[in-house]
Amino acid sequence: MSSYERHALWRFLLIYVLSTLILITITASLYYQNEKSSITQMQRLKMAHLSSSIASEIIQTHMQAKKCCYFVRPNDEFNIALFSSENALIDGKLKKNEIPKMEFGSYDDGRLFYVDKGAQNHLGVDYIVIEEKNAQTSDATLNKILTVIAILFPLLSIFVYFLARLFLAPVREKIEELDRFIKNSTHELNTPITALLLSVNSLKKNVDEKSIRRIEASTKTLYQIYEGLSFSTLQSSSERINEEIDFKSVIEQSLDFFEPIAKSKKIILKSELESAHFIMDKRLASALINNILTNAIKYNKPHGTVKISLKSSKLCINDNGIGIELKEQRNIFNRYVRANSSVGGFGIGLDIVKRICDEYNIKIDIKSKLDIGTDFCLFI
Repeated sequence: MSSYERHALWRFLLIYVLSTLILITITASLYYQNEKSSITQMQRLKMAHLSSSIASEIIQTHMQAKKCCYFVRPNDEFNIALFSSENALIDGKLKKNEIPKMEFGSYDDGRLFYVDKGAQNHLGVDYIVIEEKNAQTSDATLNKILTVIAILFPLLSIFVYFLARLFLAPVREKIEELDRFIKNSTHELNTPITALLLSVNSLKKNVDEKSIRRIEASTKTLYQIYEGLSFSTLQSSSERINEEIDFKSVIEQSLDFFEPIAKSKKIILKSELESAHFIMDKRLASALINNILTNAIKYNKPHGTVKISLKSSKLCINDNGIGIELKEQRNIFNRYVRANSSVGGFGIGLDIVKRICDEYNIKIDIKSKLDIGTDFCLFI
């Protein structure tokens, strides 16, 4: 799986998983609130039933003129207390031994209470107060919900992963088809390029030097297109051959390569180079230098100059060409983006530069002004 496929897959998974997690959280929250309400209602019914039983017993005792005897029996779930009209405790016990101000509700610690006046004016009892000994929490329900989420979420994530792979399969097929097309195209380009280069060497004795330079410059321009397309299919890091290279040597080879192209455009190449060793794939190092040099020559002015300096592991390529507008500078490293359409190109050169620099942690610094020129500096 290529890097862009992985990024697309992870973005899809992230969006899907987050949206699913939000949906599960909302559903679980509603279920939890419903269960909590049900538990509260059930406790209220129990309290009302218990209070009614006690009130009936008090009224019956009063009606039968029996000896006053209140049976606030021990209860594992509730505290029970009887109060007079003066709020004096007659029988039983509460945690605070005071009458709540409303008929039904909860204390600060979450315990429920219930106040009943069903036995009012009987045997001196005015209020029956019932309170929970311990708050009936919905921890069991919450634990159940968390357990279900803990089991369901990983299973759902695995399912979504394979679903995403299934959805991306047609896209991947198209990408592979495009890659095959580019590989086939570059292979087809390679043959005429090689033939042209051989022809240049054989014609040097019979054709004037100016024609040779034109053929050579055109051939090398075509070769640069071939290299750019080739790099677009070079996605896997396993295809890299990282070795210690001297950037000075790579730059000198690039300058030799671009000399005919620069001459055909009446552009002067100048260099001031020191040795700078770096662990890197040599082909990518050449692609890095070549793509910056290509732009420096392509977007230069007639009789312009391109200066290349390499000192203390800092590579700078300066031209006095048409420059780049400030608003365009932030986008020039995006694929297929061209800051200036006055000359040809595919808009992939600086994208290649950026990808290589990112892979090898090479810092890029660019300064450019319209009609003055551009400075590209790489810190290797």
